Amino acid sequence: MKILLIHNSYQYKGGEETYVESLKLLLEKRGHKVFFYNKKSENIKSIKDKIFIALSLLWNTTTNNELTKIINEFQPDIAHINNVYPLIGPTVYYACKKNGVKIVQTIHNYRFMCPKGLLFRKGNICELCTHLKFPFWAILYGCYHQSYLASFFISLSYLLHKSIFKTFNNIDTYIFPSQFTKQFYQSHLNIPENKSLLLPYFVQSPVLKRIVKKERYCLYVGRLSEEKGIIDLLMRFKNTPNINLKVIGTGPLSKKVAKYKKYKNIEILGFIERKKIVPILQKAQVLIIPSKWYEVLPFAYIEARTQGLPILVPNNNNFQLLAKEDKYIFLDENIDLTKTFFKESNSKKAPILRYTANYHYDLLMSLYKKIGAV
Repeated sequence: MKILLIHNSYQYKGGEETYVESLKLLLEKRGHKVFFYNKKSENIKSIKDKIFIALSLLWNTTTNNELTKIINEFQPDIAHINNVYPLIGPTVYYACKKNGVKIVQTIHNYRFMCPKGLLFRKGNICELCTHLKFPFWAILYGCYHQSYLASFFISLSYLLHKSIFKTFNNIDTYIFPSQFTKQFYQSHLNIPENKSLLLPYFVQSPVLKRIVKKERYCLYVGRLSEEKGIIDLLMRFKNTPNINLKVIGTGPLSKKVAKYKKYKNIEILGFIERKKIVPILQKAQVLIIPSKWYEVLPFAYIEARTQGLPILVPNNNNFQLLAKEDKYIFLDENIDLTKTFFKESNSKKAPILRYTANYHYDLLMSLYKKIGAV
């Protein structure tokens, strides 16, 4: 099978990049031909670049021409789209559909109803734009990249592509990594069940075959940004000097986070390759996910689940659904951190089926064939 994999990479590498890279490798290992159409936000440098991007959110001639040429030459059976903002743009859906290519869209955030994509503003959940044809609140608050002008253009793009051109109707099936996100999209955008598939991310981590000696530290793995709750977590550990915390990740708050190195119980490790994170994860006492937004499905979460590591998460709706699925996840955002050290080791438990590469591949192939891929 020939798969056209499409993704606009973010400035800071995160879960989406991890998934797309892993998916590409998985498909190629299974004998499929993959053409990776990729644009990188880190290449946005000048004012001229930003002006071009703003206009191309309405219609991107470059995307249309490039994809038309690629489709004619590569002849893909399916287009698997991830993120298209800001460099690729919604034009991608027209380019694929007009050339007869079926479209699968994996949902990694809430971009289809929120210009910022996070449903998060000023430290709290924000759902002001979820039911609007024209998300004017995003403009008033300068939600997109903290810019009123950028927010205007992406909001105008929403009005055109979502409500007037009906661009997103070209998507044949949406893939949702978590039950909460699936339900949220279905209730707010009226996406029918027959165009929805629940398919969690997968990890390639080796299954733990021996008991690992634990070390006395808690662990945070993820983007260093406001919605992730990292500063609140650091403040808490700053005031709990008898408990150690290791922080792995990078992001817009990297410089602010680095200031916490001065506390002896806090270790800021920065960016670490995924395969090197697993040994650190295995030795931790607990993984902490302090997120303030509606997380879709953190990679750190499934890495910890496959390793049998206890997880401490916020007591909110999306994590409650995960807790229901995963049975023994620990929920209590007000827990005394001095009591989070578990005596039970992560032993020889079998891997969780829905987070394995085989499970992901089998369901994905079934979907591709269902919507008409050869």
